[in-house]
Amino acid sequence: MTLSDLAVKARRLQESLFTSKGHNVTAFGARVARVQNEQHASLTYVNATQSDINRWELEAEMERIVEHGDSRYIRIIGSGYDREIGRR
Repeated sequence: MTLSDLAVKARRLQESLFTSKGHNVTAFGARVARVQNEQHASLTYVNATQSDINRWELEAEMERIVEHGDSRYIRIIGSGYDREIGRR
């Protein structure tokens, strides 16, 4: 499990910001879901510009989180792409 990922809590905005710099998509997804449940934030932003996680694996994991109901909206910003999953 990598510990190089960083979660920044932004409760006042009802948003969460996550930065992925590691390579373990399962661990990163679990952290996003756990913090989302703790914060009850409706919007999640993932900074993947320096992530070692494959884009398609990261998108699939974030889609799983939205489908499971742990978040209703996730926006992934990566190097050369910007993907929105779910509804605002």
